[in-house]
This record gives sequence, C-alpha cells and structure tokens, in this order.
Amino acid sequence: MEAVLHEPTSEEKRVAEEAFRTLEVLQTTEPSKERRKLQVSIDDTTTVTIPESALEFLVELLHQMSRGKAITLLPVDSELSTQQAADMLNVSRPHLVKLLEEGKIPFTKVGKHRRIRTEDLMDYKEKKAQQRRDSLKKLTEEAQKLDVEY
Repeated sequence: MEAVLHEPTSEEKRVAEEAFRTLEVLQTTEPSKERRKLQVSIDDTTTVTIPESALEFLVELLHQMSRGKAITLLPVDSELSTQQAADMLNVSRPHLVKLLEEGKIPFTKVGKHRRIRTEDLMDYKEKKAQQRRDSLKKLTEEAQKLDVEY
C-alpha cells in the first residue's frame, strides 16, 4: 500500500501550520494520563481516536505539509522499483543500479526487474547520512586544530 498526498494548497498549508504548532507543543510537554488519547473531530457527531504512538508521525506530516511538501507514505516492508528507490535517494536510476550491483544495497529480482525493500533502502540512507555527519565532524575538528577560520 502506498499513499501519495498531493501538493498542499495555501489553505491546507495554513491549517497544517496551525495544527503543527499546537501538536508540537503537546508532544514536547509531559502528557498527563488524561491527555494520552488524541481525538480528532470529523464533524459534530464523529470523533476518531488516534494512538499516541502516531503523534510523532502526525506532527512531522503536518510540518511538511505546512512547508508545502508533498508526502509519500510507504510501509516499511514494501518493495520499491529501482526508479522509486532512486527518487527516494535523489540519485539517478543508473547510479542506483550501480549501488545495487556493487552490493551496497540488498535487492531481489522479480523476473528481470530489481526490487528493493524500503527498510533496506532506509538503512542505506541512514548509513550514508551518518558517514556524512562523521566526515563533517572530522573536518570541523581538523579546522579547529589548524585554527582555520571559515
């Protein structure tokens, strides 16, 4: 299952920003036992209870919407095509195929098509992000040792 939300309108961005600010405050304060259930009113007669564990996700969703970003929701156990995976990494499809063939990201073949598990792609993405953070930290330390101004 994949759900792709459209690019938010200016009214949706405004409402998302307002909801984001409210929920962000609630998320950062220590919730009391009485406030553990998040309820959303659909209309005057319908209220939906949302699990507390979904609050962090909902806050991030609203934050991205308020910034005008379109959002894609994918289950962790889903499989992606090479084009979908390349789009998520913001690289070309040929570059992604090269990473797959080098064994940097696990994949399976369905016929002649490669499929990448979302979880494996996110692991790779996080590993690369950690490597960038480590490199930046190392460069910063070197610059400080050398008293380089930047």
